[in-house]
This record gives sequence, structure tokens and C-alpha cells, in this order.
Amino acid sequence: MPLAGRLSDRWGSRRLALTGAVIALLSSLAFSRFDVGTHQLWPLLAAFTLGIGTGSAGAPVIGSVYRTLPPQLVPQGSSVLYMLNQLGASLGIALVALLMQNAGSDSPATGFRDAYVAVIVALAVMIVATLFIPGKAPAPSEQPPAEAADADVPSPVGGGTADR
Repeated sequence: MPLAGRLSDRWGSRRLALTGAVIALLSSLAFSRFDVGTHQLWPLLAAFTLGIGTGSAGAPVIGSVYRTLPPQLVPQGSSVLYMLNQLGASLGIALVALLMQNAGSDSPATGFRDAYVAVIVALAVMIVATLFIPGKAPAPSEQPPAEAADADVPSPVGGGTADR
């Protein structure tokens, strides 16, 4: 996560999330091609790259959600995001288990492949969704501080206030 955060600051959330989603999609494609005779090294490498892809996509998405919220809504946004994350994980695991059980009635490898086809479809939707993520956040030096913005406002003539 710390590496993904630094890369997100450097590249921008959209670019890093898109790259991570594509890596995860390619790894899932590899998983959908494995069968009983596949050497153990290939699923290990696919799982490793799938973890890199999902880790590279998840942190920038969450960070961009927090950046788009007004500061007073961050606590509520954090709660909603956590709830949706838990709900999505629960439903996703249940869906994959259901697909593996029903499609794998002939052989477990068939169910495993079919479950990864569903993951590929979900990742394709995620790739499209990443196009709507805001790009790189402006650097702090590019954003004028609130006090400096107020200093540029001219004072009323005669040094008085506008209320008189």
C-alpha cells in the first residue's frame, strides 16, 4: 500500500488504477487457462501478479474517493466505503463459490476456470470504471492557500469596512 500511494502521487490515480486493473486482468486470463497438468510455478506467478494488480488498483481508487469528498463528509464517506467494501467482498466470494460449485460438477478445474472468467468480466468493468477516476491531484504548491487568496482582495477606499 505505501508503494501504491507513492506511485499514485507520482502518476495519478487514474493511470495507476488502470495499469493495476490491466495487470489483474492479464493474471486472471492466465488463471482461466490453467488445467490439472499445469506446473505449480505458473499459478504462483499468476497469483503474485494478480496481487500486484489488485494492490495497484485498490489504493488509488480509495484515495481518489477521499480526495473528491468535502472534508466534512470524509467520516461518512469512510463508513460507506468500508460497508460497500465488505458487502462487495462477501457477495463476490459467494458468487465465485457458486460458479465453482455449479460449473465444476464435471471437474474442479472447469469450475475454477469458469470462476476466473467471471473475475475477468468484473475486471473489464473495472477497467472502464477507472476512466472516470480523477487524474493526478494538484501538488500542494499549485494550490493557493486560503490566506493568500484573501490577501489579493482590495481593501475599501479610506481603509474602512464595507459595512458602513
